[in-house]
Amino acid sequence: MGLVRYMCFAVGGLSVTIMCCLYSFGRYYQDGKYIGFKQDKMKTQYNDYRTGMKDTWTDRIQHLQKGCHQTDRKDQYKIKYQQTQPIFFQSMKLNISVCKVAKAGSTFWAIVFLIVEKGLPAYEAFSIPRHRIHGISSSLSKSLHSSHEQLRTKGVVVSRDPYSRLFSAFVDKYHLLRFVQAARSLAQSLGKGYFITEAGKCGYKVSFQDFVDSVTTKALQGSKINRHWSPVYTMCRVCDVEYQYAIQQETLTRDTEYIIKQLNISNEIKTTLTQMFHGPGPNKTMEGVIQTMWSAIDSPAMRACCSNKLAYFMKMWEGFKMQGYIRTNVSFPFSSFQKNNSVNVEGITKAVLAAMNTNPLSSTERKAQRRQALVQAYAGMPRRIIAQIQEMYRMDFHLFGYDANPPT
Repeated sequence: MGLVRYMCFAVGGLSVTIMCCLYSFGRYYQDGKYIGFKQDKMKTQYNDYRTGMKDTWTDRIQHLQKGCHQTDRKDQYKIKYQQTQPIFFQSMKLNISVCKVAKAGSTFWAIVFLIVEKGLPAYEAFSIPRHRIHGISSSLSKSLHSSHEQLRTKGVVVSRDPYSRLFSAFVDKYHLLRFVQAARSLAQSLGKGYFITEAGKCGYKVSFQDFVDSVTTKALQGSKINRHWSPVYTMCRVCDVEYQYAIQQETLTRDTEYIIKQLNISNEIKTTLTQMFHGPGPNKTMEGVIQTMWSAIDSPAMRACCSNKLAYFMKMWEGFKMQGYIRTNVSFPFSSFQKNNSVNVEGITKAVLAAMNTNPLSSTERKAQRRQALVQAYAGMPRRIIAQIQEMYRMDFHLFGYDANPPT
């Protein structure tokens, strides 16, 4: 199985695109058979950065408004508002609120609000371990408690392709055990045991298919939905809250950079944030990712299912391949770690950076490896489960223009 898609502060290069509304025919699984359905599809292609962005925002918002006026779609949708809680990063000072969408750049926005509202120096804010950022920024959050409550600021909604978002959530929370107790519970309910690596047990033998089947089934039955895979439509109250900007994770760097330039903040902060958009480079990014992932290894729940740190590092290594940091043909340095009988964050970082820098991938090659991982994850997925994904994210596919068919 393909494995990983980690969120980092830097989100690729700058592709300039214009939004246009197209119609395409997808397929939908219902009552034991596939049926055709008409799907609005927006292509994210800007013609020109300087002249096209305002048209892009207008096109996206108009597409949302058009979709929201189609009441039949909303009435037939099975996912309800009460299944999730809308939370926003809000700054009255800047007159802006950003819907907090996990697995779609929410960590970056948390840092932006810490800098602006808390006066934290930008470079200091970006050095905070990712697992601590959301706790520190919780005081900057606002919840909506009724469907008619408004933000009283300009609103920003962030979307991400549901197939990609589900896969990212699985890898981060279940395969790499950030939600270790949830992974254990699912494994026990399915009668499955530990995940076994060459170095020993680490985690649970829960597949991506198991995860998707579980979360979509529970959601469609009316259970509460975790924010890391909740539909953006319900989590952000897309058809009730007045939004001025619609960001897409697929063009997150360019979209966010444009919005930051509209804010009433100093040019110094704008310049610093712009530099951060394009990242400190793969090496620096990887150091932060490893530190964040490794921070969980000593928790009691982790020690119970993954006492061998080398086994966890093997999982991390495979994930870095699938994200395109390490070439797929580069072997894990098992013997060197086994010989030293010592696994720590410094040694892991050194090994990963050596693999990255000895035979680096181009941006095109990195993108291809990430795409391959996503396609492999959905290859062979039963039609019944694909249908559940399409139903759970029906409004996200429609309102944000994502293809409802699984990636190929």
